[in-house]
Amino acid sequence: MTVLENKIPEYIDDILSAEYQRVLVEKLRIHYQFSFDEKRSIQDALENIYYGKLGLHDLVGFLQKNIISVKIDINKLAMDIAGMCILPAEEYLKGQGQDVTAYIVSLGGNPSTYQKYVDTMKRAIEEEKAGTYDHDSYMNEDQKIAPAPSVIDEEERESVSIADLMPDERAAALKDFLENNLALILAPSSAATLNDINTALILTLGSNQENREDIIKIITNSKQLIGSKMIIDEGREVPQTGAAWLKDFNKIIGANHFEALMIARFLIESPSAKRLPEEEKQLLRNYLTLYHNIIAFPEPFLNLPVERWHVIPTVTEAIEKEAFKDYEEVPRQQKPASFVQKQTAKPITSPKATVPSRIESVVRTQKSVVPTMPDPQAIVEDSSELMNLKNMLLQYPSGSLERQAIEEEIKKLNN
Repeated sequence: MTVLENKIPEYIDDILSAEYQRVLVEKLRIHYQFSFDEKRSIQDALENIYYGKLGLHDLVGFLQKNIISVKIDINKLAMDIAGMCILPAEEYLKGQGQDVTAYIVSLGGNPSTYQKYVDTMKRAIEEEKAGTYDHDSYMNEDQKIAPAPSVIDEEERESVSIADLMPDERAAALKDFLENNLALILAPSSAATLNDINTALILTLGSNQENREDIIKIITNSKQLIGSKMIIDEGREVPQTGAAWLKDFNKIIGANHFEALMIARFLIESPSAKRLPEEEKQLLRNYLTLYHNIIAFPEPFLNLPVERWHVIPTVTEAIEKEAFKDYEEVPRQQKPASFVQKQTAKPITSPKATVPSRIESVVRTQKSVVPTMPDPQAIVEDSSELMNLKNMLLQYPSGSLERQAIEEEIKKLNN
């Protein structure tokens, strides 16, 4: 986004920078089907309007120049932008000579139909400040935009693969996904979605340094809330965003130590992480692992076959669920004698992601990178590390995530 020099009141900046503002712009993109680059143009237009650099009367002309990928009613789009994204700041902008209500009327609209967005914006900002904001619930909230031309069918939209887009469009779509839908890949969802985003990550991280840096910045500064408990930071509670969890991790473990063992230690030692139930600890583990896989890419995968390049850690679990879907549990008293044989007829040896052939060249290029060789002194230290791990095992009950992570590290050190 453009950096603007003029200052605006804090409560107006709250509206402009609100997570819910991003939700509204994304809903407009989905509804009107313009591109991700065009979406960024709309975000720039909003900044310029809020900062007094662009007049409302210039919005239609701006959209005519910048929204060119689809044929839509530009006046209707301008009206929706004004009603959904700008009307919440009506009183302030009116004092700056911008009458939002009059502008909506001039385009043939009824300002009262947009009041629901004004009310929701107030609620969303309050929740964001309190650390209770839920991005997904607002994305799925039933606030449908009135029909407009050139909107494709929902199933057709969902069938579009980000990995199949052209490089520039793929990178833009991937960044937008990670910024707005990170929760979808922190918990196991559909194997198809995870494979698509995983493939897009490999293609993008491995081919363009600028896009790589942008993705690292998005993941590092993520506002996605992880877990139901706020983070304790120097005696005060702060929202449990991805960025705040990284700060907590770096304070307790240190930067650049995101191996599975260090993540397990963080979940054990962090006062904030300790408060999370097991399933929320797993979400946090997935976020920290994803962060590590992205910033260290391709090093974590250089010794693995291409089908195991799971930048997204939940890909493995999703594939396993997909593989076992044909083996539904049969009540004990109804199981036929051949049940076990049927279950083992198709053994699952190694979960594999769907690997488009076009990533083979990217992987070959990345594998040309020489892996970092371990320091001999570090190998000597592993023996004491092993002792520490075995002592740590005694602190956690069987089946806990912490114990599982420690057991995995012991196996690695024993090999």
